[in-house]
Amino acid sequence: MMTPGIVSAESIGVYGSEGTWALWNTINGSADIVGFGWAGTEPITGDWDADGVTELGIYNAAGNNFLVQADPGFDLIGLGWPGATPVTGDWNGDGAEEVGVYDNEGTWALWNTSTGSADIVGFGWAGTEPITGDWDGDGVTNLGIYNTQGNNFHIPNDPGVDVIGLGWPDVTPVVGDWNGDGKDEVGVYDNKGTWALWNAINGSADIVGFGWEGTEPITGDWDLDGSTELAIYNTEGNNFLLQNNSGFDVVGLGWNGVAHVVGVWNADHAWIGSVAHYSRLLDNDLDEISLAMNKADHNSLSMIGQQIIDDTHKALEDNSRYSVSPMFQEAQSEWVLCLTDLNYVGQYTILIANDLKAGIDDPQNTEKWLSYSNSAIYHMNRAVELVNNAKME
Repeated sequence: MMTPGIVSAESIGVYGSEGTWALWNTINGSADIVGFGWAGTEPITGDWDADGVTELGIYNAAGNNFLVQADPGFDLIGLGWPGATPVTGDWNGDGAEEVGVYDNEGTWALWNTSTGSADIVGFGWAGTEPITGDWDGDGVTNLGIYNTQGNNFHIPNDPGVDVIGLGWPDVTPVVGDWNGDGKDEVGVYDNKGTWALWNAINGSADIVGFGWEGTEPITGDWDLDGSTELAIYNTEGNNFLLQNNSGFDVVGLGWNGVAHVVGVWNADHAWIGSVAHYSRLLDNDLDEISLAMNKADHNSLSMIGQQIIDDTHKALEDNSRYSVSPMFQEAQSEWVLCLTDLNYVGQYTILIANDLKAGIDDPQNTEKWLSYSNSAIYHMNRAVELVNNAKME
């Protein structure tokens, strides 16, 4: 499940039982090696600080606690009990993910960062497996279970529960946004090459053939198109096969006994900034555009719309003014969102202008000053308001 505001595609990685991570770097086509953990721990991943980059964590079954990466060092969270399964999700919708456990008998303990304790939730029964996903698209991670005895999923749906009959003996449950509508759906993989992905529109499963016997399922948004793609990890060859538009990519990564993980690892190049829907509906086709700044270089601006990225305008010196006005390249587009007078310690102006491609060369007189935080995470939450106001005028 992608974090809002991310404009880096998800990637894969592996964790060795002794505490070694190998995270695939899509920029240089090799693995970044990270040491974090020790023998007997289980890997978890999540965006603990809501910076748009996936951080690492481990669950220590022997001590019933989590260690999650922090800056600097790590945070220790005492949570769990023998036989529990670790889970992660954004339980409160604040954009940061938290940890939790499920006892496989119907009790969840979800870490609450506000109180520094666990919220206890009863949902499930003995022999069920935990799943999590944003079933309703509201930005909050919801709970679910897969019932291996009945081959069905149980998804909370206030005030009741949705039961989805899907699966057969010995399948692995999976979760993803198969159709790109912003809501997660369920699915299963039979570990022999057959996927059954629930289609919420027609209320049945779409069958996909991808993989072979002995492979393990993985899901992620590999191409940043907003929908979840499939992948498999081949334990015999220690490699991944990831779906793409023309077939699949093969990534050689891993060794015997590793666990696979998914996340956005490229922290030095990760674009952070507005959540996509903050600056949406900028053209007649309802295509979304987001503004973002580069975490490693605050003088780099990206306009995300149809994958348009303008990274060529760089400030000549620290704190010098930076100006760029990339244009959305759709023939029918009406609006373009521009940034002007930008510097690292000051403020910037939001200017909404008519699309010059349409022959209109006079920008609207809609100019607002907004400030950004010291953490360099830029708050564009008023962009949609400005766009709507400009369109109404």
